[in-house]
Amino acid sequence: VPDADGLDAAIASIDERIAELEEHRSRLARLRDAAADGAPAEALPARLSAVYDAIETAIEATGDRRALTLMRRERRLSDIAARLGHINDDVVELLDHADPAEIADYYLRIAALADPGWTDDDARDLVDRGFAIVEQYGELPPSLIPSLRFFAANRPARALVTAAYPAPGQRRFVELAFDRLGSYIEEYSRDLS
Repeated sequence: VPDADGLDAAIASIDERIAELEEHRSRLARLRDAAADGAPAEALPARLSAVYDAIETAIEATGDRRALTLMRRERRLSDIAARLGHINDDVVELLDHADPAEIADYYLRIAALADPGWTDDDARDLVDRGFAIVEQYGELPPSLIPSLRFFAANRPARALVTAAYPAPGQRRFVELAFDRLGSYIEEYSRDLS
């Protein structure tokens, strides 16, 4: 005989997930409609766009086209996130602390994961470095936690990011980064409680 309380909890969990999916569907529909209406080329806040511009300039100075392509792909993904409401002023405040040269070097290392001879340790070290860079910026804004939790658990988001990083070493990096993000957010949330 099924446990009524357990079934009620399962139904409530499904109802919550349905509500999240309906909200996500609504955001995507708004994004589609905006695109059909000729939405502006970029929805990123100006300060965040300036951070990306500075990183792009630093990468261009190296002449590495692969790193530049990866950064531009991530910028487009960030633009989609902004259009979906996942980038707010708190995110911009956090990224105001970014060192463009450090981030450019990070993209160069991600691009190098396309070279033969990459190792799982190389991909893991790069994930560790990325989290260390973000932690230098200070505490995550509480408003960012729900978006990061959604992003970490969202299969379409994972697929989009994976598609932006096509080489096997880069894909391994993305896989490890998503796994780490999920654990990181849960741990971070527990620490806040």
